[in-house]
Amino acid sequence: MLVEAARRDLARHDRHGLGNVIALLLLWTGLGMLGLVVRNPPERALVYLLVGILLWPISILVTRVTSRGPLRKDNILFSLTGLVAAQNIMFIPLLVGTYLTAPHMMPLNLSILLSAQFLLYIWIYNSFAYLFGSLGLFEVAVLIAWLAPGAAYLATPFMVAGVISVPPSASAGHPDYTGY
Repeated sequence: MLVEAARRDLARHDRHGLGNVIALLLLWTGLGMLGLVVRNPPERALVYLLVGILLWPISILVTRVTSRGPLRKDNILFSLTGLVAAQNIMFIPLLVGTYLTAPHMMPLNLSILLSAQFLLYIWIYNSFAYLFGSLGLFEVAVLIAWLAPGAAYLATPFMVAGVISVPPSASAGHPDYTGY
């Protein structure tokens, strides 16, 4: 199977990565709700660390539920998407270090790690909506950490969820839908 055909097949099967986007929306909205309830920054940072660890399995489960049909073994890119989603596991030591040294920076670090993951999805799903997601996640996280560091645990999750939800909602009705 040629690479372009494999990319189109994967995009159709995974609905352009919709399962990953839904998992991220659920997790970031949950983190925002947590910011309203939990007031102790080390406890919030610990939950961000757990979300960084659990993001990959939750994303895989949601992708399996939202994908079309069974997984095809002849497409070489199916394993690539799993590896790209699993790259967050390699950054767990960075998140642990952030938790131990600067817990107030956890929203920034988790957002930047996820924005780097979206850069790879631009090529895999042939969708520039992931470029908007990647740049938007980075910009939102950096601006909130810089301009309002005391509100990072409250503002960052809701703003990130907003950035993630814009491209799919804006382009879902378009006949040439190439969004998430």
